[in-house]
Amino acid sequence: MKSQKRILKRTAVVLALLMMMSSFAACGAKSVATENVKNHNQNSAAAGAQFKSEVDLADGIDSYVTEPEYYADETGIPQDTAFRSNTGSSARTDTVSERKLIRTCTITAQTEKFDEVIASFKAKVNELGGYFENSNISGTGMNNSYRRGTFVVRVPQDKLDDLISSVNGSVNVLSTSENSEDKTLEYVDMEARIKSLKVEQQTLMDLLAKADSLDNIIILQNRLSEIRYQIESYETQIKTIDNKVTYATLNLSINEVVEEEIQEPNKKRTFWDDVKDAFGEMLENVVEFGQGAVILFIMLLPLTVVMIIAGIIVLVCIKRGRKKRAARRAAAEAAKAQATETTEEPAEAKVDESSKE
Repeated sequence: MKSQKRILKRTAVVLALLMMMSSFAACGAKSVATENVKNHNQNSAAAGAQFKSEVDLADGIDSYVTEPEYYADETGIPQDTAFRSNTGSSARTDTVSERKLIRTCTITAQTEKFDEVIASFKAKVNELGGYFENSNISGTGMNNSYRRGTFVVRVPQDKLDDLISSVNGSVNVLSTSENSEDKTLEYVDMEARIKSLKVEQQTLMDLLAKADSLDNIIILQNRLSEIRYQIESYETQIKTIDNKVTYATLNLSINEVVEEEIQEPNKKRTFWDDVKDAFGEMLENVVEFGQGAVILFIMLLPLTVVMIIAGIIVLVCIKRGRKKRAARRAAAEAAKAQATETTEEPAEAKVDESSKE
């Protein structure tokens, strides 16, 4: 495909030269030939102009789409070598109105008043017009589960020092580091590349308007798509740099700590220390036993009430049974006595009759 284009290009160039030579011979001067071409007074000059326009179009297409050499810059986006030197020179000749500095500060701290410090820190960020890009708090704050908070905060660059001063005044700072990254040359270089790409884009659009071959149209449209992608990519990078320059970054890590009690040095134990400890343990055991007994009594109180009521009922039943048995015994004894009396009376009567006789 490329060889055919080259052959076509060379053929068109030869024909154009022949036509131009014939027009020069006929007219005798270059200015006359040019005037004749513009006025379309001679057919041969018109044909030469037509061939020349085709050659220019072929040259324009070939300069952009035939065997392009690409290189990858730090952004990873391929660039045409025709614009590599132009971009580098223009990017460094432009006047820099302001430095593009990206400030990033990292602070590691600890505090005993975790909740109070976090609330004050959030209020300060809102007061300075910043926002939290990331926020994370781990731990419960109970049973030796100390809390840890990590925050990524974005604040206006001129307010970063105020925020750092506020943090330093409320916590115990363990470490601080700050980094400033200069993006000025990269920023200006990308702006120059965008300008070069837009010039190339306009040139390709002009060539696309003149192209009458489907293959040339497709090639030009593909290259225009690549240029649009590159321009959008550079514009996105510029917006990212602008955001990082406008808003500085603070990485804050806060650990919760508890004040440790100062322990007295160990003393040599004496006999009375052992006695005191033993007496104290005895009292603790007595108290624990009493507490356990009270708790057991409370737990068994419903059962105790039921047992007492049952015991009362049993006692009442036993007493009634005893009374009934006593009554039966008394009745039995009375009946027995009465029977004895009845048997004794006839015997006495017989004795009296025998004595009378």
